Amino acid sequence: MEGLSTQRTEEESVASDSLSKATADPVSSTGAGIGTSENVGVSPQRPQHHSAILPPQPFEKKRFEQAVRENRIAYETQAPDIAKSEQLNLFDEKILSRKAVDEYQLIGQIFDTYWIAVYHDKMILIDQHAAHEKVKYEMLMKRFHDKQPVSQNLMPPLIVTLTGAEAALLEQYQEYFEQLGFEIDSFGGSSYAMRAVPCDLYGHCEAEFLQDILDELGTGQTPNAPTAIAERIATMACKSAVKGNNRLSLAEMQELLEQLLTLDNPYHCPHGRPTMIVMTKQELERKFKRIV
Repeated sequence: MEGLSTQRTEEESVASDSLSKATADPVSSTGAGIGTSENVGVSPQRPQHHSAILPPQPFEKKRFEQAVRENRIAYETQAPDIAKSEQLNLFDEKILSRKAVDEYQLIGQIFDTYWIAVYHDKMILIDQHAAHEKVKYEMLMKRFHDKQPVSQNLMPPLIVTLTGAEAALLEQYQEYFEQLGFEIDSFGGSSYAMRAVPCDLYGHCEAEFLQDILDELGTGQTPNAPTAIAERIATMACKSAVKGNNRLSLAEMQELLEQLLTLDNPYHCPHGRPTMIVMTKQELERKFKRIV
């Protein structure tokens, strides 16, 4: 028994000396010296004596693996319900209300496309293109319904050539085109002069836009002209909205948030994409395994 005790004491003494040396001299420890020429390709020296700590037993490994599986299953089962609940709460809280926006902490822009804001225990990612597109769409639709278009004169006018069927559609729906902000008249034969276009369409392939509307009206796939016009207004909003990979200033982003505040549903663009996504502090902590 005395020999066994002496051996144990020697082992503990060696382990204690090794720990003290590693603490006092970081270069000689297992994780130190990475990236230095002295330690590249050199394996750390192991103690000459076996550690007194026994490796995990097979039954312990099985129990640990079972616990990990159970936690993963529980998280995957609960995650959709948690996300759905948080998304519903997002709309209940009116996260784009005047009071909420006043409490936003705008962190900045990433990838020249998305904005990060913090609101209480939530991180909000805003897609600047989708948000601006929704603002543009609502503004254009209001002008269309109020018959108060804002047009840009073209000097010289843009001359387009129409078929007989297209010319007939243009004449039939002339009122709708004027409500959008187009000013088009005959230029002789099958030619037409586009003298003014919607201000938000200026410089964005105006002739192709007109052609698309006429083609859609001619196919008869849309139930009526206003529906076809509304769909093209969404396209117009998309073309004129600020794009991704476009740097905005803090003041410009704040102005965009102010404009979103005026909308009934600022959370989706005209094509159904979200203008923002929200991640709670709890979700972040769960992703970093701080909580289960």
